Amino acid sequence: MVPDISTASSDHDSLCVAIHEDSGLWATIGIGAKQAWVNFANPTKSLDKIEGLNQLEGRWVYHVLSYDLKNCIEDIKDRPGVKREMPISITVDPEWVIRFRIDQNDRAFEILQGHFTDQIQRCYEWMDNIRKAFKSDIVPKKDTTNTCLQPTIQKTQYDNALRRIHEHLQRGDIYEVNYCQSFEGTFEIRDPFSLWIDLLRQSHAPFACYCKFRNWTMLCASPERFLQRKGNVLISQPIKGTIRRGATPEEDETMRQQLLNSPKERSENVMIVDLVRNDLSRIAKKNTVRVRELFGAYRFKTVHHLISTIEAEIPSETNLIAILRATFPMGSMTGAPKVSAMQIAEQLEFLERGWYSGSLGFVSPEGDFDFNVIIRAIIANSETKKVTCAVGGAITHASDIDQEYDETLLKASMLRASLTT
Repeated sequence: MVPDISTASSDHDSLCVAIHEDSGLWATIGIGAKQAWVNFANPTKSLDKIEGLNQLEGRWVYHVLSYDLKNCIEDIKDRPGVKREMPISITVDPEWVIRFRIDQNDRAFEILQGHFTDQIQRCYEWMDNIRKAFKSDIVPKKDTTNTCLQPTIQKTQYDNALRRIHEHLQRGDIYEVNYCQSFEGTFEIRDPFSLWIDLLRQSHAPFACYCKFRNWTMLCASPERFLQRKGNVLISQPIKGTIRRGATPEEDETMRQQLLNSPKERSENVMIVDLVRNDLSRIAKKNTVRVRELFGAYRFKTVHHLISTIEAEIPSETNLIAILRATFPMGSMTGAPKVSAMQIAEQLEFLERGWYSGSLGFVSPEGDFDFNVIIRAIIANSETKKVTCAVGGAITHASDIDQEYDETLLKASMLRASLTT
């Protein structure tokens, strides 16, 4: 039985779970909040004034970074009438932190912070459920005809926005932009942790995360790493390029080759690789930025993704704020050139991205960290009962408006189906 944490209200009942790959598949779990910092949008606040982002010496901390933190980094003006309901950042200093291997069968886990007593049985239950989700092979199909989440814009509004984007593309203002739309509903998720386990069962997402803090809950099945720090090395792994899995091994390999050889998907990927290289070069040691893998075609449970890996060496004194100032938001969720793409998306989108296309990650006492890209996420507010999910796609010269719209519906289908009434 998964512990029911849906009624948790105090900071002591907060929970942050981060799945991450590092010579194996791991889960790092932060329980409770010895200290916490919550920041809301402030158009005059710079990144170095955001409380909680400075590294706490000798402590493990979790950060939730909203996409809208971009306004503290670049000169991005909000469109008229936009409302920022989600915090632009949350930092949690957990009372306890544990880590365990998902791809191993033993019940051993490592205590990284705090001393466990009655929490141990609870951790065993979390470990068992997460491991079972990643080992599952059969996902029962759900009815998708009656969903709680409905699109917040009409197809005509989406079409008009993409036509405007194509005008910018033709003028050379941008080469690519990630354009997003959202789906919303008003209801209560009574057992969000079990719902998150269900999303893991469907996706096996290697950078999934779960966050419950005060009235906010996020269930995320992300396949993408934003940024990892290991000593003086930064590693970024943007995803650009997606195609479905095949029904047979032969069809599956055909689909994989189709993705690998798609001029559109390769073009989108290389543009983001160049953007990431440029971002990293702002803080890297000279001549250390390199592409370790270009166009890696990786199999996930339901799709193939094109993933590239870029790394760089940085001076040891470079802190998290300096790294975020150079790299955030991640290029795979903005477009290129980065600032122009964000400015255009800000004016043409009909949503508050909030935590979507932001990042959740943890920082070790030594300053190492691992952050994901928050995509394929359900975000709920227990006070307002508002539940949202957002999806997006890269728009280029080669993009067809109807195909891009259908792709957003496909990306949202798993999340919407999980909330069928």
